[in-house]
Amino acid sequence: MNFQFEVNLTEKDYFDYNIFWNLKSPYGKKQMITLRLIFALIFGVLCLYTMWDGSFSPESILVSIPYCLALIAFQVFFNNFMAWSIKRNIKTLKKKGKMGYTPVATITFENDKIIHVSPETKQETNYSLIERISIIKGRVIYIHINNLMAHIVPLSCFESKEHYDKFIQFIKTKCNKVKYYS
Repeated sequence: MNFQFEVNLTEKDYFDYNIFWNLKSPYGKKQMITLRLIFALIFGVLCLYTMWDGSFSPESILVSIPYCLALIAFQVFFNNFMAWSIKRNIKTLKKKGKMGYTPVATITFENDKIIHVSPETKQETNYSLIERISIIKGRVIYIHINNLMAHIVPLSCFESKEHYDKFIQFIKTKCNKVKYYS
């Protein structure tokens, strides 16, 4: 069974993919945890050094409080900071005219391969190259080729719920690492 989709992606679709990749996907989660731990270590060392340098006096403890507050603020607002950073990067790419996605493409899922055709390129991918599939319920399907590249199939590409269900059944036969997200 073949499936063909006319995919029209927006800047928001690309932003959503990047947010998903950084904050929810197995790829980005590891990096984000590492980044959080590095900042916790840096602020923790600064806090302890300040207290140790002041012989743990009340003054040195008071001086170290801003480091502790900065660490808490960083941890609490980390996701917001990531979203802001991703938006800024997308705007920079847009100004340079080098977006990280193809706004208009035709994606065909044949029995043995995926064919992605855009005005600039034609790419064929064997199903054996798919690392995982992420399904965001009611929104989009990300078919990850590697840790950075994915085919994005928005829900708007499907004619009906039945068409969507048939595609999900089909794509599950091509990759056994399928995870649902809400």
